[in-house]
Amino acid sequence: MTGFKALLAVAACLAVAVVASGCIWTHEQMYGYRSAVEDGLPESGREKIPVETIRFPMVAGRDIDGNDFVVPTDFAGELNLVLMAFTREHQNDVNTWLPHTRELEAAWQGFRVYEVPTLWEMNWFQRRQLDFWMSTGIQDPLARATTITLYTDLQAMQSALALPDFDTIQILLVDRNGVVVWRSAGTFSEAKFEDLTATLIQAHLTKSV
Repeated sequence: MTGFKALLAVAACLAVAVVASGCIWTHEQMYGYRSAVEDGLPESGREKIPVETIRFPMVAGRDIDGNDFVVPTDFAGELNLVLMAFTREHQNDVNTWLPHTRELEAAWQGFRVYEVPTLWEMNWFQRRQLDFWMSTGIQDPLARATTITLYTDLQAMQSALALPDFDTIQILLVDRNGVVVWRSAGTFSEAKFEDLTATLIQAHLTKSV
């Protein structure tokens, strides 16, 4: 019985620590954080920058199975499509792209697709909670290996990639060195898809047999 009481005490302490750490963020807290990041960004960081001069910053992350992954260094393709989501609700928009881009991935050698949830820096409890949710919710082996979660400095990310805000998903095509060669935003459309396909053709990627 003494051992059981000790276990309960440890569990209670962990629960208090999780709550105290702010592990569960409300929508208002998320919005407030994103607004603070955007307000703190110098106006020069909001200006449009020629796409070919933008480079994806090197950031350490993990795939769904817990394997370490460095973006963009560990991307496998000559060209890699990065579907960046900033909130859980953005997954619905990412899903509009996946069937079409997976077909492109199968058709073109050297082209890879990655889902990259990009979130604010969190403490250990917050990261583990979100990692657990994603691990239990994503079962497809390909999705698990190509979903890379980044917990990073969003202000630095916004500045490096010239992101206007975090209100919609960003779609970036980057080469092996992280240089952004094409970009779009928001849900899938035929016009965006045709533009992406034209970019792959211009890059002289090889069609799969």
